[in-house]
Amino acid sequence: MSFEGYEESRALGEPLNLYLFEYGPSQSHRMGLTDGEQTFAFEGVQYRPEPVQRGNINASGTLDRAALEIKCDRECEVAELFRIYPPSQPVRLTVYQGHQDDPARQFLVCWTGRVLNVRWENSEAILMCEPISTSMLRPGLRRRYQIACPHILYGPMCRANKAAATSAATVNTAADGVRQLKVNYTLNATDLRTMRGGTVEWTTPDGLLEARTVLAVQAVGSVATFVLSGIVKAMPQGYPVNLVRGCGHNLDDCGSLHNNLPRYGGMPWIPTKNPVGNYSPYY
Repeated sequence: MSFEGYEESRALGEPLNLYLFEYGPSQSHRMGLTDGEQTFAFEGVQYRPEPVQRGNINASGTLDRAALEIKCDRECEVAELFRIYPPSQPVRLTVYQGHQDDPARQFLVCWTGRVLNVRWENSEAILMCEPISTSMLRPGLRRRYQIACPHILYGPMCRANKAAATSAATVNTAADGVRQLKVNYTLNATDLRTMRGGTVEWTTPDGLLEARTVLAVQAVGSVATFVLSGIVKAMPQGYPVNLVRGCGHNLDDCGSLHNNLPRYGGMPWIPTKNPVGNYSPYY
């Protein structure tokens, strides 16, 4: 019997929801939850039983009420990703719906999107999710007639050499739950200027890539102190990090720092003086 047969049956139907969370590049960064009573295998993923409940899925055709809330245990692994600071990588969610006793294992995707944030209420963690269709709400063309370069640094339009702008360093003082990170690295005057707006990146023991934007930097001898856009988690002394240069999105930085002038996206020769004005050279 197919999914439709179980769905329309009054006695045979036994609805089952499968929740697939993906938050990293490897198979170990996938977690499956189900609201059933037993572990359920589907497409190579083991969905373990958890007290999880989703809200109603809105299919009105508009995006104003398309968000989805999922309630789970407050100690859920997905909720822990948002405990101190949201993860740098998106947490994708796919919800499958089917029936427990369906021999064909026909589970259909009824919702897909990502987890935006988590809030805790008593013994529950509430995952606030948005559907993939909300990507249509993102702004479109950003480029204007402007002097500064509008391209995203190291993005597909910029294509600056990120590897050449990256330097390896180690943590000088252990940090956990703070926004200041001290690393063993000697910065010259150029580095002090260009690291503002850059990033500090590292790989967690679980294999996840974390990144924080540098808001300010100060160097004393061979120790540099970075003020980051978000707090860091469990950074022991000697932990390896990568320092990635920023860019002022101007012609000088594009040429001298990144050697990327052919891909500069701004219009640096815009005249700064209006040629059509009240000024006359004869008076």
